[in-house]
Amino acid sequence: YYISNGKKKYSSSSEKIGRINAIRIGEYYTEVHVRDLDFKSNDFKVDKAYHLYGDKIYSELSLFACEATTKLEEFGSEIKIDKSTVASIQFKDKNGVGTDIAQLDNASAEYVAFDINGVGVVGFIVPSDGSTRALFVEDNGDSYTVRQIAEYNAGTGINKHDETGGYALNCVKFGFRIYTDSTHSFDGVSKQAELERNPLDGIAVNGGKYSFSYEKLDRYIALAKE
Repeated sequence: YYISNGKKKYSSSSEKIGRINAIRIGEYYTEVHVRDLDFKSNDFKVDKAYHLYGDKIYSELSLFACEATTKLEEFGSEIKIDKSTVASIQFKDKNGVGTDIAQLDNASAEYVAFDINGVGVVGFIVPSDGSTRALFVEDNGDSYTVRQIAEYNAGTGINKHDETGGYALNCVKFGFRIYTDSTHSFDGVSKQAELERNPLDGIAVNGGKYSFSYEKLDRYIALAKE
């Protein structure tokens, strides 16, 4: 969805059917784009990309302007889950792990996960790349809504989709990892969120000719062994 001029519009209201492009690289990676969803408006279009690996899925959402504009107020996504199917919820934010969604610190949310009756765990992991402003979990009575908002300052100029317009920004984008397992335990999503949000970096060569050092690797190995 996006908000402009105080009005909220959803891609599910699009009048035109989106184009689907799929790219497969090797045996273990497929990239699928649902393009040109128009929100039933002439202002913006969205590209929904899904990055599919053998063991995980990522969703990436990109909002493009039909004409250069400063009228965007907010861009985000909403996912609704039938409350009657949920056995329990767990999230993590700057205060640690919690289960009471009223206590979730939206700006520092790292993940939220649901144990679904008879199915297993489904979770949404927020990356640590700064593309997300906040994550909300709202109780709507018969459903939960997971709402994620892109990091964007209302009124910032966005170029036309062909990158003309004179602004620094060509689109607004954010994403998340979709986590699933059949365990009915939150241990898996907790470990994967830690790995996703703290990728390996600081790789260095130290000392002698064959001496190597990988910062954070010890923690990764420990998590993998648990």
